[in-house]
Amino acid sequence: MPMPATSEATHQSTEATHQSTEATHQSTEATHQSTEATHQSTEATHQSTEATHQSTEATHQSTEATHQSSLQLNIQE
Repeated sequence: MPMPATSEATHQSTEATHQSTEATHQSTEATHQSTEATHQSTEATHQSTEATHQSTEATHQSTEATHQSSLQLNIQE
């Protein structure tokens, strides 16, 4: 026995609401994953910047040591 038109329209409306809710959920999840990926990228950039800083500092110390060694050689001559 076919459903009355009103009952069918209510059913379709409920189904459409369900699909909309599911799509919103998927969108929210995608946004969360994007936010997490951005956070990880930012953290990786921070670590890279820190490593570059440490490398620059080590180069500075090496240059200073070379300079001091050169001074010592000049004194010995």
